[in-house]
Amino acid sequence: MLLVTFSSSALCDVGMFTPVVLRFLSSEGECVALLRRVRWPDGVTCPVCGSRGVIRWCRYRDYQRYMCKVCRRTFNDRTGTIFHYSRLSLRAWLILIILLILIHTSMNSISWLLDTSYMTVFRASRRLLLRLNQPIAELQGEVEVDEVYQTAGLKGRNNSILIKLLSRKLRRRGLKRRGRGTYREDKVPVFAFIERGGRRLFATARDVTEETILAKPCIKAGSTVYTDNFTSYNVLNDLYRHETVNHSTGEYARGEAHVNTCEGEFSVFRPFISIHRGVAKCNMPLYTSLYQLHRENRRTKAIQALEHTIKTTLPLLLQKILVKALITHQQHSYLRVKTLHIILQPPKKVSLSCQVLKQEPHTQRRKEVQKGTRPP
Repeated sequence: MLLVTFSSSALCDVGMFTPVVLRFLSSEGECVALLRRVRWPDGVTCPVCGSRGVIRWCRYRDYQRYMCKVCRRTFNDRTGTIFHYSRLSLRAWLILIILLILIHTSMNSISWLLDTSYMTVFRASRRLLLRLNQPIAELQGEVEVDEVYQTAGLKGRNNSILIKLLSRKLRRRGLKRRGRGTYREDKVPVFAFIERGGRRLFATARDVTEETILAKPCIKAGSTVYTDNFTSYNVLNDLYRHETVNHSTGEYARGEAHVNTCEGEFSVFRPFISIHRGVAKCNMPLYTSLYQLHRENRRTKAIQALEHTIKTTLPLLLQKILVKALITHQQHSYLRVKTLHIILQPPKKVSLSCQVLKQEPHTQRRKEVQKGTRPP
């Protein structure tokens, strides 16, 4: 018997399965209508050239196919999205988004609920997490900055070759090292940038040096930054109004100076990651983006959260497809010009080249005979 595991906040989020959500998930046509409304709110546009001169071409099952009158390409509502070239139905994709991001269920449980293999759910989830395009906003006002170290090594069947190349010795009881860690030591630093009363950003790093802190999400000049007394945060003294608290002496708050919001966020982050048994450190940025999107949508309605999640996966992929289409268009144009140049060549040059090719073996033989390297 398979035990379906949910996170600590999932029990209160099961209410997302309201009658409105169940209506959208009841058929493939409703899911296609939702995707069309989110992707093209101002009308259908061509994902290749961006033209609005689009007509309806044909229909295949629940999908309407369009044709662009400019580039003559055909496409449907799934073209250019993470749902393109996928054997999973759009209904299964939306259920996956609700269970993984909004409710936060383990992939093993999702594979059981969708009646499909674990690797299918893993690949679909990885494709979804890789396309999360979270815009990095500029934080301002009072901002708390803190870090936590998540244990994550080279786990998984696909990393066995990499472990052999590194010649790393096996660990007896996992990683029990105390103190601050780095990506190389299999303790990945995760930074939290929390604007009091505003946005919350999370980012992974390879270490906790001053250069790494400066390279993370920018904070508007003139803001007040609260951190602990870690020496790497001293680089913020020249940029912002910086106040610290000393945890080693038992000081956790001094007036407005504290990082308790970050500490409370990390108390939710650790159980969130523990649902996914054995996260590889190369995948930590993906799970960090998953956690951030989950926390942003925890207070919104189900349909709005689903639409917001779909929107975050669209812009980056459409830009890549547009660039690829332009390159392909240039290549085809070059091939057309080259073909026309060959066709329009004068026949004399072609016949002359043929004669040269026919005479070339005899000329080579005559030269060899004259040199004496070949008998006459």
